[in-house]
Amino acid sequence: MKINSLFSDLAEEIIGVFTLGFMVIIFIFVLVTFGEATGQNQIVNQTVKAILLIIFGIGIPIGIISIIKWIGGLSNERYY
Repeated sequence: MKINSLFSDLAEEIIGVFTLGFMVIIFIFVLVTFGEATGQNQIVNQTVKAILLIIFGIGIPIGIISIIKWIGGLSNERYY
């Protein structure tokens, strides 16, 4: 059953995205706390902006392209 395999793979990917997002939030929180403790707020703010730029500038477009390819694979019965 290729459809069951496809949906289980998709569920694992979604769980992975949420886990990675949670880890990024914790990392940013630790980074901001460390920056406030050492007095290097400006450097930490630039680093957090860079991380968010990478997430929204690279991660989301790749995710959208993957979803489009996944939906296109279902419509022509290739599954991937």
